[in-house]
Amino acid sequence: MSFKVSRRGLLSGLGLATAAGLAYSRFHKPLPSTYDREDLVLPFRLTKPCSVVVVGGGLAGLSCAYELSRRGIEVTLLEKAPQLGGKIASWTVQVGEEQFQMEHGFHGFFPQYYNLRSVMAELNASTNFRSLHFYAVMYRERYAPEVFRPSRSAFPWNIVDLALASPNSLKWGLNLTSPAHWQVFREIAGFHPQKSYDRLDHVLVSDWVQSDFPKGLFDLYFLPFAKSSLNAPDRLSSAELMQFFHFYFFGNPEGLAFNGTKQDMGRCVVDPLAEAIRNQGGKIFTDVTIDRLHWQEGKITGLNYTIGGQNLASVWLEADPDRSSPGLAYYRDRQNSYVLPTAADQVLSLTCPHQGCTVQANSEGFLCPCHGARFDRSGKLLRGPATRDLDRLPVVEKTTIGYWLKQILLCPRA
Repeated sequence: MSFKVSRRGLLSGLGLATAAGLAYSRFHKPLPSTYDREDLVLPFRLTKPCSVVVVGGGLAGLSCAYELSRRGIEVTLLEKAPQLGGKIASWTVQVGEEQFQMEHGFHGFFPQYYNLRSVMAELNASTNFRSLHFYAVMYRERYAPEVFRPSRSAFPWNIVDLALASPNSLKWGLNLTSPAHWQVFREIAGFHPQKSYDRLDHVLVSDWVQSDFPKGLFDLYFLPFAKSSLNAPDRLSSAELMQFFHFYFFGNPEGLAFNGTKQDMGRCVVDPLAEAIRNQGGKIFTDVTIDRLHWQEGKITGLNYTIGGQNLASVWLEADPDRSSPGLAYYRDRQNSYVLPTAADQVLSLTCPHQGCTVQANSEGFLCPCHGARFDRSGKLLRGPATRDLDRLPVVEKTTIGYWLKQILLCPRA
């Protein structure tokens, strides 16, 4: 039996910098690629009216709406959360008598984000950023803070530097005699867009790490960066996570360099984009639920939406066997969770209206584990940062199918 080993795969398997030659030496690293604009000249603005709806007001949606609006397209931007920004959203919290701006989590912009830097320059917002000499990731327990500094070394020396600088390196849980642990590094270092996705795209991160996986590495690096920059481990594919770490830790010599904002992300990034969209005649709506999409000849021709809460068409929810609490029956659809209190005729949506996290039952009622919003047992808002109650939907029919499956049918709210 024969097999091929790529140069990067050999490096990751053996951990030898000298195998890469001068280009990957301790004293010389490849320079990052630069973007060269094409010479093709096309009309910048439309010559006839055109309207577009952009669904999602995160950084991608805002950037899309900005680029379309400045080209003369009538843009309507719809965002599900009360705040624009998605992963870079900001909101106000009250602590005693003072108010502070809170953000969604770890944020930063790397030097190779050339498109973002270009847009911020167009908006005269480049001064909202500054280079950081270091940044820290804090942990609730077990681990000391990890302090990251821009690496001046290419792979694999940047990983060596990380290990030497980490106060938690003895807690990585790395077993160099374990083939499974070596496989993790091979997947990152030898990432291939097609082959890696064929192997790992169907495997959730939460499932992958249940096998022989370095526990400390997952807690210290994989989990914080995945939840803040990508998605929760129970929704994120292992292939996507490997691609992320390949790019930032193995495949890019500037992977740990870092720029931060001088104030919160809302004021520094989101607000300039939203203002530019509105100045170009664009409309922006938040706290929006998409009710229905209209199709014609395989294309979306329109949509219906509601501002300020759900207004669902009839939908089946099946029992959620993984969740239980005294006096509460849990249900779910393909994306969201719901709860039906005993003898109640209304189902509560467990999706927090603030940023879409799933709230959890406690002694008072329900608590959002992400940002601290509290609701009573009926779903009434007790404390922000959410700005309204949990959605309540009437039950119009109950059925039992077989022994295990229980379902409820929801109808539109009056």
